[in-house]
Parts: sequence; structure tokens; C-alpha cells
Amino acid sequence: MLRTSKVRSIFEDVARKRDLVRQARLESLGVSFLRFYDGDVKENLEGEPMPRNIIIPYEPALKERARELRKNATVSERILWQAIRGKRLGVEFHRQVPLDKFVVDFYCHEQMLAIEIDGATHGSEETREKDLTRQARLESLGVSFLRFYDGDVKENLQGVLAEIENWVHLHKRRAEETSP
Repeated sequence: MLRTSKVRSIFEDVARKRDLVRQARLESLGVSFLRFYDGDVKENLEGEPMPRNIIIPYEPALKERARELRKNATVSERILWQAIRGKRLGVEFHRQVPLDKFVVDFYCHEQMLAIEIDGATHGSEETREKDLTRQARLESLGVSFLRFYDGDVKENLQGVLAEIENWVHLHKRRAEETSP
């Protein structure tokens, strides 16, 4: 059996290599100001080391915009937030998070997962194109997306939560399989 310090060292090496690969990918896209979590390795509830989270820089003006959006959340955003807050799905989500030039509805740093709720304002062709352009930009920075319609959150919350939970568990399992 490996000692805890040896496991931690191996995990740190894997996380560092993954971070360097992501950093190289971001720098090739012109993003050269990436910062990493600096300090001791965090541990999850089971006491196992967790990988460092990549911080995607954002435009400073978006901080105030995100604060406004949190204060004026839609009904669907409030419903979903009550269901996913506090690591209820095994990972921590934040709401109205600024990333690059955009603000996403919900974001999990650990999984680099953004969740968007598309309401009535997302019905026009122009808005859909903007959403896809925005999503493509953030995906190029390593962010994954899940999108749900406003009505699905209100009428089928359990189905929405099941889909999020399945995505989280699938990607946690893949990460565990690829680490030594």
C-alpha cells in the first residue's frame, strides 16, 4: 500500500502535468495570463488530494455584472441553485461566474463545467448565434457546457439534476481512470 505522502506526490505530479498541458493550449490561443491555485494541495471530504483548479481570467468589469445577475436571478436559476448549492451533487458550483469576456449561470471549477439556463430571451436566431459563439470561445479554454431550457428546470428538475449528476460522475470516473 502506498503511503499517503507518496500518493499525494503522484497526484500533484499528474495535476501539474495536466495544468501545463491546459496552459500550453490556452497560451496557443493567446491567453498568457493564466493563474493556478498556489499553496498546499486541497483535500476532498475523504481526505484524498484534489487537483488544482485552473482559474480563467476575466474582464474586471464583469465582477460587478455577475453580482447584479446574482441579485436578480430568474426563477429557474433560483430553483436550480437551491438544488445544486453546497456540494449537493458531489462538487461545488458557483453562480453567475465571470469567465474570459462572459458570465455563465453556474460554474464548477473542479470539473471546468458551466451550466446555462436558456429562457425565452434565447429563442431568437441572433441570440442563439451569440450563445454558440460564446460557448465555443469558453470551450476553447477548456470549459465544458450543459444547457437546459428554462421550462425543463421548472417542470422537470429531477431530470435536469440527474443529467448534471451523470455528467459529473462520468467525468470524475474518467479523471480517476487516467490518473496513476
